[in-house]
Amino acid sequence: MPQPAFRGVRILDMTHFLAGPEVTRHLANLGAQVIKVESLQHFDAARNLGTPKGEGPLYELSSTYIHYNRHKQGITLNLYDPRGVKTFKELARISDAVTENFPCGTLERLGVAPEALWEVNPTLVVFRMGAFGATGSWRTYPSFATSLGQIGGFWELTGYPDDLPSNFNFAGVDPINGVLAAFALAAGLRHRQRTGKGFVVDFSQLEAFTTLFGDALADYTMNGRVQTRQANRHPGGALQGVYPCQGEDRWVAITVCTDKEWAAFCRVLGEPTWCRDARFQTQEGRLGHHDELDAHIASWTAERDAWEVAQLLQEAGIAAGHTIKPADILEDPHLSQRGCFEEIERPYSGRRPFFRPAIRLSGLPRTPTEPPPTLGQHNHQVLATLLGLAEEELRSLEEAAVIGTNPINLRV
Repeated sequence: MPQPAFRGVRILDMTHFLAGPEVTRHLANLGAQVIKVESLQHFDAARNLGTPKGEGPLYELSSTYIHYNRHKQGITLNLYDPRGVKTFKELARISDAVTENFPCGTLERLGVAPEALWEVNPTLVVFRMGAFGATGSWRTYPSFATSLGQIGGFWELTGYPDDLPSNFNFAGVDPINGVLAAFALAAGLRHRQRTGKGFVVDFSQLEAFTTLFGDALADYTMNGRVQTRQANRHPGGALQGVYPCQGEDRWVAITVCTDKEWAAFCRVLGEPTWCRDARFQTQEGRLGHHDELDAHIASWTAERDAWEVAQLLQEAGIAAGHTIKPADILEDPHLSQRGCFEEIERPYSGRRPFFRPAIRLSGLPRTPTEPPPTLGQHNHQVLATLLGLAEEELRSLEEAAVIGTNPINLRV
């Protein structure tokens, strides 16, 4: 029977927060065995994001952690303890890759630098995705998504022209870097397969994110233009914007790029008098009088349901879509028809719908959706099965807080 694309690949995942776990989640979705390594002294800081108010182990109820760590096994290892380092190296010996997203120098301080890992596994891929890379004067600096968005140049491009730059928050920067880094890790595993040699993949999150705006740089170097904030508009399209609809905070996005599309748009609206305004008959005229145009369109959309507006315009060949809130996604008929969601049981959080893997390869099975691990959930399974540790030794490691399931620190 055909196997998932990355079945047989084992990854030791040391990453925290969002971008790093997003990398390994993609490969786990495609069949890789991902062993997530945390510690009782310092668990994944994403466990403190998106938590509800209340009592109990809130670190197990983080919506952020739950989303980014599906399909993984979870263990705890204290790498400040020599026994933890020894155990980690033993796992590295039988793995294909180690991933981390710490500032450069962290692995060295923990005693698991690439050179130390290659002593036990010369074919190991060490995937390093610190914020600023493994070389350069900023290599030891930590960073987060919002600062990467600023330094990478994107904040200057988001927001309204008459207002301050807007935050392109972690929900954008980190998933984008996660996708790019997943491709880089897959390329590294392919190179290892071809050469049989271990090496470092140096992935700078800043560098990768900045390259996404190469067109703005090219526009400056070639045309002398400095692109800046333009709200929801586009220099090549008029009309283009997001318009209010019936209901609370309901909107529809509409784009018209040609005179033919403009004529179709006017027909959908019933050819109101303002559509015949001479200022709106050409693309240049619509671009030059976009504010007046927006006011007319908003008065029409405000009286209608967002889904209805989007459907009417789509049927006329016009690019339009209602804006979706997170709560609407589960009700989306198209996503439901494609089987995008699956209900999965997980300790503490109960039975909840999860996204199924989005990548589908023809002829290959989709891996069953597995919930994210609770802290140290697979300690005994992984260490006994893969390393052959006896129950007595596992108990000894637990007594020394090298492994375990109850965190020592709740804030990291």
